[in-house]
Amino acid sequence: MRRWFPLLAVGWMLFIGFMGWNIFTSNTDDKTEEILAQLGQCKRRLAASSLDHLHTQIRMLKQELEDTKTKLETAREAKNCPQCPAAARAPPKSPESNEQAGDSSASWALTANIRKRDKVRRRVLNTVREMWFYIRRQLGAVKSSASGDVKERLSSIMADLSDYYHIAAVDIVDLGEIGGMKEWRQGQADQASAAIAKRINGLQEPSDCGASKRLVCDLGKGCGFGCQIHHVFYCMATAFGTGRTFIMQGQSWSYSRSGWNGVFLPTSAKCESHGAGHTMWRSDDDASDVVKMPIIDGVNPRPKALPLAVPSEFVEQIEGFHSYPSVYWFGHLARYIMRYAPAVKESIEKRLAEIGFKHPIVGVHVRRTDKINTEAAFHPVKEYMVHVEEWY
Repeated sequence: MRRWFPLLAVGWMLFIGFMGWNIFTSNTDDKTEEILAQLGQCKRRLAASSLDHLHTQIRMLKQELEDTKTKLETAREAKNCPQCPAAARAPPKSPESNEQAGDSSASWALTANIRKRDKVRRRVLNTVREMWFYIRRQLGAVKSSASGDVKERLSSIMADLSDYYHIAAVDIVDLGEIGGMKEWRQGQADQASAAIAKRINGLQEPSDCGASKRLVCDLGKGCGFGCQIHHVFYCMATAFGTGRTFIMQGQSWSYSRSGWNGVFLPTSAKCESHGAGHTMWRSDDDASDVVKMPIIDGVNPRPKALPLAVPSEFVEQIEGFHSYPSVYWFGHLARYIMRYAPAVKESIEKRLAEIGFKHPIVGVHVRRTDKINTEAAFHPVKEYMVHVEEWY
């Protein structure tokens, strides 16, 4: 019996294999169609679930912001604090200071949570925007080389994706508008602007110009308007970073027969002259009373305050409501430096009234002239208009 067992086992395996093969071959076509149908359903469910997940996350964030608003209102009533939700606007500087204020530590923690949440919201918005730019660019490149039905299909897909992007972007922006968030963010920006303006004015208009440390800069840089203004910005930023009064020497300027002060206000009303002597830039720690900056291209060593640096006293506050602190900081320097002289301001306002200038409006800088094929490639106007149309 034992010698027949291997033969029986082999025979049984052959029988099972034969039956299985018949079953498989008879159902192959049906199984293939069933699998393809299931794959199609999976694709449709995946597309739907992705959108559902996005909307679910947005609804959850909105609910969290509503809960935060309720907590702020409760804190305001408990403390009888009429300026809250400016409990969020003017948080204590540190947890240690809150210990002296008792229950205000809870408000400080709540404010820190609001700042983190809004920072994440802004990061999500930026990611969604950059993702849309990437998709539009890539599909546009494919579309340009396509033809016929494929090109039409890609145009349809891009139009649908554009709608989805704008819906998502609007929802994310709305998250920053509800629960008092818009007012809180504006309050933070107002406080930062006031603090920056106070520090700039304090340096630029000292009580005794002769006793103050000064940094001198001139417009002897042979380049275009934007390049020269950048040079002035660098000088102003360096002056602020080293605690000096910035003095602009712009009596001779290629863009105005009246010099810098014929177009813009002096950088300092009290310190328009730096006196007899000066030393050339050597370092941020130079103890000389008057330091003169060379052309920015030749500055050595490099000042610590040059872009993208932001003064440490402001950076944390700015990050709480703005995604690009360096842009915000240098925007304030630009606003101070480029204050129009009275006659220029009057002329501009008159012209604006004549042409009916009003918001909303988009300003577009079309780069041409000496930059083409040297520092930048040529881009047709229609490329610029894509972004203009999207803004509107």
